[in-house]
Amino acid sequence: NLALKVDDISANGVAGVDLTKERPRLTGDLDMGALDLSPFLAPADQEKKPQQPMKGWSKDPLDLAALKSVDADLKVRTTSLTLGNITLNNASVISTLQNGQLNADLPTFSAFGGNWGGKLVVDASGAKPAVSIAMTGDSVGMSSLLGTLAGFDKLSGTGTFSVTANGSGGSIDEIMHALNGEVSTKLNEGALKGLNVAQLVRSADSLQKALTTGGLQNLDFSSALSPQAETDFTSFNTVLKVENGVANVDLMKLLSPVLGIDGTGQINLGGQTLDLRLATSIDKKGQ
Repeated sequence: NLALKVDDISANGVAGVDLTKERPRLTGDLDMGALDLSPFLAPADQEKKPQQPMKGWSKDPLDLAALKSVDADLKVRTTSLTLGNITLNNASVISTLQNGQLNADLPTFSAFGGNWGGKLVVDASGAKPAVSIAMTGDSVGMSSLLGTLAGFDKLSGTGTFSVTANGSGGSIDEIMHALNGEVSTKLNEGALKGLNVAQLVRSADSLQKALTTGGLQNLDFSSALSPQAETDFTSFNTVLKVENGVANVDLMKLLSPVLGIDGTGQINLGGQTLDLRLATSIDKKGQ
């Protein structure tokens, strides 16, 4: 019959501590209402992240010794869970911690306009920490998702999102270089901002003439490449297979009534580089 209040956090339910085993064991089944964990984050983690210059992954050793200090079996329900600029609505977390392995199950929650479910495993029981993630989302607003998590607002559209990933290593850098998994998206009725591919292709004739005559000074791509330019699409689907930190593009296809774009190549997540080729086809009957 626990009634807990810490600063602005309150909880009601049942909880217990078992001190008879090798490690203390915590148990709990709690309703926590609106849970805001932002005050416990570092100030930099509470702010919306702007686009940053590329930096290498951290090579600092991961310290997960705390996961070996207790065992736990906890169920937590919230009307909203806030972590800095991220809010999960109607989230329930079912977590177990046994012998240094944390299993966290979020069977359902709402975020970024969509409905989600996922699982996280952090295993500190072995010589090297291991992490695995499985997450799916439906009716997700991609602009809201990427804008909040990565400061990237150049892609809009609504659709499904799925990611599975696992890796191990003594640092974030090692884990990213050892990452395996798959990422897939299926977006509908959106736009790529900053680039108007159709307008760029319409300039192909003038570009050919300019190259033939040498009159390059008369070319103007400002309408095709500008903050106001957009490439609308009816669907944009991607499938990335990740192996040893490198994502191979199995599918990257954008379709609109006028054009289609097929992508191939690799995205090196560990090395933070990419090598992509985008092939564009035009429906000349399109208006």
